[in-house]
Amino acid sequence: MSDKIKIMIVDDDETIIDTLSFNLKRGGFEVVPFNSGLVAISKFTEVLPDLVMLDWMMPDMKGPDLCGLIREQSADVPIIMLTGRSTPSDVAFGLASGADDYLVKPFSMVELMARIDALCAVLSKTKRKRSKTVLSLVRYFSTMTPGVSHIMVAILSFHRANLNFSKCSCKTWVKQ
Repeated sequence: MSDKIKIMIVDDDETIIDTLSFNLKRGGFEVVPFNSGLVAISKFTEVLPDLVMLDWMMPDMKGPDLCGLIREQSADVPIIMLTGRSTPSDVAFGLASGADDYLVKPFSMVELMARIDALCAVLSKTKRKRSKTVLSLVRYFSTMTPGVSHIMVAILSFHRANLNFSKCSCKTWVKQ
């Protein structure tokens, strides 16, 4: 049994799968690639990934549909949608379909690795500590200029569900 984090990649583009697989394996992850949404969902309970990365535009199944099916089988597995669709409504729809994060192609591997690390940290034992750290940062940024603090509140609002802030309101940390 491996201690490595298992990442399921679902993308119909073999170049993307090969590039992601190479870099993720170098980063110490176990990679399980699929080039079909239908095959990926049929193997999901067998693979039991720790994290899923999926494309939106695949010929056999759209990413948001696959995301919904994955959510039916596992409410907790982090999902990152990697796609060329970049409009605000696409991002909102992708997140509403159940994705925890959304990254537009082309993307930086450094940024992707940071996002994977952040999602894995949320699920780890450091979840509570990480949340307190983020709260401290938000309080600090709220003393800055309104533009900066509003950006931080927008980022925090986006991730608030993943950080388990319970019933706290982000607006209370922004100086009016």
